[in-house]
Amino acid sequence: MNGASHSGDALEIAPGLVRWTAPHPDWDPDAAAGSSADWGQSVGSVLYEQPEVVTLIDPLLPPDGRGEFLRWLDGRVAGRPVSILTTNHWHRRDRAELGPGTRYRRASSHSRCGAPARRCSGCPRSRRSWPATG
Repeated sequence: MNGASHSGDALEIAPGLVRWTAPHPDWDPDAAAGSSADWGQSVGSVLYEQPEVVTLIDPLLPPDGRGEFLRWLDGRVAGRPVSILTTNHWHRRDRAELGPGTRYRRASSHSRCGAPARRCSGCPRSRRSWPATG
């Protein structure tokens, strides 16, 4: 893998496409089977590298070795702008720590164009999109 090594379980599925898991901080081992709180302890996140931008999908940083993982992630980002995709509104996870104005610069003007989020046609109510500009 490119960049610094780390102790996480990141797996490069294809060149520039990396998936890792981390324990969800709200996981409840005693959740009732079939309830909305019934999910596996580990949840997945994805890094997708393109020549000009890096996209993080539902990023959740591992609690153990967090600093080492961030150094690895910094190596993968390598100064490129970062776009963070949240697949569901409850998947905010660590996007606040990694997003624009914090650790990485934003990927394009779409996040600062001032346009409100809008429903994407044919998507569930929880899905929103922002228009991309210039």
